[in-house]
Amino acid sequence: MDAFFYFPSLNNIELAPARVAWVQVKDKDNNDEIATYYSYDIHGNVKSLLQRIPQLGNKRIDYVYDLVSGKVNFVMYQYGKADQFIHRYSYDSDNRIKEVHTSSDGFIWEKDASYKYSDNQAYRKLACHGLVN
Repeated sequence: MDAFFYFPSLNNIELAPARVAWVQVKDKDNNDEIATYYSYDIHGNVKSLLQRIPQLGNKRIDYVYDLVSGKVNFVMYQYGKADQFIHRYSYDSDNRIKEVHTSSDGFIWEKDASYKYSDNQAYRKLACHGLVN
């Protein structure tokens, strides 16, 4: 993926009407500024966000949505970089979250969570890393 964020101008950020374009926080005790820039898809969903964090540099998160349901399929932190980390979400036929997998390379996936529901559609049980709630 090619970055479309350029600094200091915001000319290439894809904006959606009535959406937050960026948030900037300045530490009152020093000159550090933390800024988050948002880009949106044509449906108004956050497509990408870029965070500028002192001492860490720029960090990017991209979101991939299902075109029919609008549910998040992937959240990709620093995609294509050495420190990339990816979350993959799967859903049942009622569009309820079923499983969460993570990967650092996009090939080997680890199941991090699974969700079970009762017959009346209510959330019933969550299993995370072998722990059951």
